[in-house]
Amino acid sequence: GKLNLQYQVNDNVMLYGTMSEGFRAGGFNRNGGASLVAGVGPFVPDFFGSDELNNLEFGWKTNLLDDKLRFNGAAYFIEWDGIQIQTLDFDVSNLAFISNAADAEIKGLEIDSIYRPNDNFTLFANVSFNDSELTRVPPNVVGLAPVGSSLALAPELQYVIRGRYDWDTANGRAYGQVSYQYTDDTISSINAGALFEQPSYTTIDASIGYARDNWSTTLFIENVTDELAVLFISNEDDILKNTPNRPRTIGVRFSYDFE
Repeated sequence: GKLNLQYQVNDNVMLYGTMSEGFRAGGFNRNGGASLVAGVGPFVPDFFGSDELNNLEFGWKTNLLDDKLRFNGAAYFIEWDGIQIQTLDFDVSNLAFISNAADAEIKGLEIDSIYRPNDNFTLFANVSFNDSELTRVPPNVVGLAPVGSSLALAPELQYVIRGRYDWDTANGRAYGQVSYQYTDDTISSINAGALFEQPSYTTIDASIGYARDNWSTTLFIENVTDELAVLFISNEDDILKNTPNRPRTIGVRFSYDFE
């Protein structure tokens, strides 16, 4: 279910609150009851139940400084009970299985803003603070990160700052843009056997473009500093694998609008 409330303070400020709850259906494991040692646990559970999520969110949407600044944000609190976690544990079974292995809480704040003091310059800024932790791990669950650990792939801090300058030319319009992105360190999994720390990283992108009539062209450089970042670490099939970001990429894009 979901409940939304909002209050229009004035023409430029709106406050809102949301309460919602949801779940994923349970199911069964095809290798339920299996154990590598006959008659001796641990056993693969025959069934796994639904997991439930309760979300509380308060936010605001504003247009300030004579509509030159848009400043929006939201704070949220989430309770996640009976999380369905897929595990591949060769001490239990040769096949992966799912169990309701933990509860968690997630608190956070997200802000997005656009500042445009004139017709030429625009500054974008988005930031996300996220504090997640496991609050309960049943005693019969083995091989999971301990209580207090953060959730996988949930960095505490992420932000993007982007500046853009547009200007008119004799026959069209041009722009230049630079963006700076930061992602905090995180962990790859809450399964202890696949838990690896993924370091924080920073990337910079830049582009210049020109548009005239129905066509446009852009020269771009992605990952200007050629930063090497690890997006995901896995030891599936007992082989350690890193998924990196793309290296420095330089290119040109052309587009044409047929309308």
